Amino acid sequence: NFIIANFDEPHKPSLAVDNPAFLKKAVVKEGITEIDTCAFYNCKELETIELPESVIFVGEKAFDSTAWYEAQPDGAVYLDDILYSIKGTAKITDLTVKDGTRDIAHKAFRNNPDIETLTIPDSVIGISANTLQTTKWYKNLPAGPVYAGRVLYAIKGNCADEVFRVADGTVTIGEELFYKENCGDNSKLKTVILPDSIKNIGYMAFVGCTNLESVNIPDGIENIFYGAFLQCKKLTEANIPDTTGFIGDYAFSGCENLDTIISNAVEPP
Repeated sequence: NFIIANFDEPHKPSLAVDNPAFLKKAVVKEGITEIDTCAFYNCKELETIELPESVIFVGEKAFDSTAWYEAQPDGAVYLDDILYSIKGTAKITDLTVKDGTRDIAHKAFRNNPDIETLTIPDSVIGISANTLQTTKWYKNLPAGPVYAGRVLYAIKGNCADEVFRVADGTVTIGEELFYKENCGDNSKLKTVILPDSIKNIGYMAFVGCTNLESVNIPDGIENIFYGAFLQCKKLTEANIPDTTGFIGDYAFSGCENLDTIISNAVEPP
């Protein structure tokens, strides 16, 4: 009944193992970027989890109802350098994410809407969409770009400008950043200017920006995630630097006028 499973699918781990209910140790291989929602949910015997640094998305309840989670004390629950959730029913109004944290899991604060003061260290490079919106911290922010540490997390209100310049020092363009259901009208957006500090362009970051004509992809970009430029119909060229090691599925799907993709990598991702 002792099972150790190695999960090495290129995109997401799978629970396609014999008797997953008896899984005791899960080792996710380097290169996997996402742990899906409820991926290991209800694996009641699961005690040990090993995640690689390549993981920057952990879905809601991915490890709930496991022996590992049940053993965690109330409060902020960390899985290595990922803030997985806030456990328990205690009211929390002030939260400081610990230094060295790399990612905040999807809906990690779902049970803590009373958070008013939130401090996120510069080490954080990934925060899943719809993770902060339920907090008082987010609701009290004025309209405009929402930066959480060095992550451009959201656009609050309409993104009505033709040109959008991302702040210097930003390392990640957040998931679904310009998705019209999150930022309202994105039809006027034509140009996005990224700083040299950018390392990651998030899941479906520019999806449906049908009038987007120009995005500079600076040297230093490491990851362009799933559907990042999906349905950007007026985008005509993409120049991928040699630092880019991962391009997700459908990253440029539906870009009807994209005539040229230039990859400067020795082995194109």
